[in-house]
Amino acid sequence: MNKKYNHIISLGKNCQIGDYLLSRGLGDWGDVFNNIGTPDLSYLIKLLNQSDCDLFSKVVKKGVNGLGMYFFYDDEYRLYSIHDILATEDFDKAIQIFRSQKNREWQRFKKKLESENVLFVRVRSEEHTSELQSH
Repeated sequence: MNKKYNHIISLGKNCQIGDYLLSRGLGDWGDVFNNIGTPDLSYLIKLLNQSDCDLFSKVVKKGVNGLGMYFFYDDEYRLYSIHDILATEDFDKAIQIFRSQKNREWQRFKKKLESENVLFVRVRSEEHTSELQSH
């Protein structure tokens, strides 16, 4: 990569990559994609092409993971979260707070996307990495 990026965003379920980028000043703790994964980049591209959206408005709750957190996803954009809401919390109330937070972060992110060089990095495994760059 010869281009300089102001912001690098990790996509996928590996939170350690995102945490590493944040610790190096290459990300932002208030980023809409923190701890959010997507199984298919086509849904991310669909989302990035939206001028306005309502993230996690069509939530499907899948269950509880081994850490005692709800696992759920956005049925429209296929974004998923595996550790944002404790299973001891009231899911319906907690998801409304989560949605509100993610939609505020989305608005801030869209402004950044228009003014900064952003690099999306998706790591599926050590052998496979793909990049999606903004222009």
